[in-house]
Order: sequence, then structure tokens, then C-alpha cells
Amino acid sequence: MAKLKLSTKNKWVLGVAAGIAEHLNVDPIIIRIIFVLLTPAAATGILLYLLAYIYMKNV
Repeated sequence: MAKLKLSTKNKWVLGVAAGIAEHLNVDPIIIRIIFVLLTPAAATGILLYLLAYIYMKNV
């Protein structure tokens, strides 16, 4: 299985959503929509995005 890493070719902000999408072999827009939908729920989307960035940056 491929390693989870930040995307360098399809990134908008930090490359987290595109990196997750490449890892799961799905369209990055789907992952971005999930993060946006989770954001109003106590900023869960933002928190998860930042945690994923920290994890992916250090792997």
C-alpha cells in the first residue's frame, strides 16, 4: 500500500486533501467537500485537516 503523504501536484492549500485522495484513489473534491461539511461542527474539519497535515508532514 502506498504511503500517506502530502500531494505536490494537486494541492490547493497544504496538499492534505489531495494526498488523502491519492492514497484512497478517489477524486480530491470529495475529500475537500468532507472537510468543508465537517467544519461547522465545532470546527472539526479544520482540526482534522491540521492534524492530518502534521501527521503527513512528519511521515
